[in-house]
Amino acid sequence: STQSRSSAASDVYKRQLDEAIEYTLLTVQEKEKYAPANLFSGYINLGLNYLNTNNNTEALKYFKLGYQDSKKQGAFLGMGLSLKNIGEAFAADSIYDSTLHYYQQAKKVFLHINDSNHVSRYYMSTSEILVALGKEKEAQDSLEMALTYFPTNGSQRLKIHLLNTQCNYMLTNNPTYPELLKIEKMALEAYDLTQETGLIKEEARVSKFLFHAYSLLHKNELAVKYGTTYMTISDSLFNTSITLSPLNLLFCLSLIHISEPTRQAEI
Repeated sequence: STQSRSSAASDVYKRQLDEAIEYTLLTVQEKEKYAPANLFSGYINLGLNYLNTNNNTEALKYFKLGYQDSKKQGAFLGMGLSLKNIGEAFAADSIYDSTLHYYQQAKKVFLHINDSNHVSRYYMSTSEILVALGKEKEAQDSLEMALTYFPTNGSQRLKIHLLNTQCNYMLTNNPTYPELLKIEKMALEAYDLTQETGLIKEEARVSKFLFHAYSLLHKNELAVKYGTTYMTISDSLFNTSITLSPLNLLFCLSLIHISEPTRQAEI
């Protein structure tokens, strides 16, 4: 059955994580004994493995060891990653004040070494915590900063996700006309990236956002275009019929010739 397959897959995943922890622990112990320099990467990997098994106490222990060793070695990236991961361990236990504190400390290190990639990721992670705290506006501001720092050679998949997340936040908070124009710009950038990368699910998601934005802007031809794209992809991927709410696609279609009359030919 589906449930038994899922349980078996979960058992395999847990066994793989346990094996990863055992292997990494042995590697760290060997380095501690024979090659004590630059242990921080092993500590960080061990902490991540423990975090993935929900052993947050052990994860925190090794992230702190990673920070101490990277600081001793003068490895600033290791310091920043260790601090960020300490924050992640606190986040896993919903201790958000400590999470934000360590995130902030990590950001200072990343700024010091001009690592825009990790500064951008700091703002992304911070936005998730702010959402958990119910601070939607601050979360939007944090995502805006993540886009500002996003590196030109960064992951296109990650940028699509970032743009889509910001569009979603803004659309669910009664956007003003200027904000709708901003959503349009971000969503079109995300849509172009989906065409370059072939990420079908993300194309469906951004098409939905463009449908809603153009509906609110009363650009009904464009709303129909992207609404149709969204429903076509969704039907293909999930074999389900989807109705776009709160503005129905057919309603937009009926308004096209009313609200967007064709221009008469100039004489």
